[in-house]
Amino acid sequence: MPDGRKPYLTTREVSAICDVSIVTAGNWIRSGKLKAHRPPGGRYRIHPEDLFSFLAAGGMPIPDDLKDARRPAGASVLVVDDEPSFARFVSRLLDSHAGNCRVLEASNGFEAGRRLAEHRPDLVILDLRMPGLDGFAVCRELKNSSRYSDVKVLIVSGFLDDEARKRAEAAGADHCLPKPVRPEDLLAAVSKLLPRLNVAEWAGG
Repeated sequence: MPDGRKPYLTTREVSAICDVSIVTAGNWIRSGKLKAHRPPGGRYRIHPEDLFSFLAAGGMPIPDDLKDARRPAGASVLVVDDEPSFARFVSRLLDSHAGNCRVLEASNGFEAGRRLAEHRPDLVILDLRMPGLDGFAVCRELKNSSRYSDVKVLIVSGFLDDEARKRAEAAGADHCLPKPVRPEDLLAAVSKLLPRLNVAEWAGG
């Protein structure tokens, strides 16, 4: 990344920031008190925002180092889809190919609204058919909002026929892809919509 900062912290970095042992930091994660992500075969990764929330909720002091690390270094992507497997696929793909990107998840339109208010992502990857508020409505509300109108919207849906594509574009979608989506197509679309991300090209595998 341009400023050299990572979008996440390691367990060792958490222990240093909070002036606790690595064992204590690990216990926070394993007990579920501190949210962390662990890619297959990798180490725990903790987003500064999650550590900040954990400390604030526990009434613990917020170190200056954490306030600095908490500043956004790249971009954030919100995946709105009622299929958890798809959200995991996107998260793993961007974690591997866009190191300065944070991936958030929401399973329906109402949860998406809460996530938007909390984090204001740079890109929303949106399914069209979900329980409650559908993707067309979510996209339309985003693009008609003075606060979120500049948030990019990428539709990824298994119901993307010509009519659905036209409806999505009329609602303000910036790009549309059909499911099942190829990794290289998704990476290319994300790179196009968020050019400041350091998205590596798909090499297969």
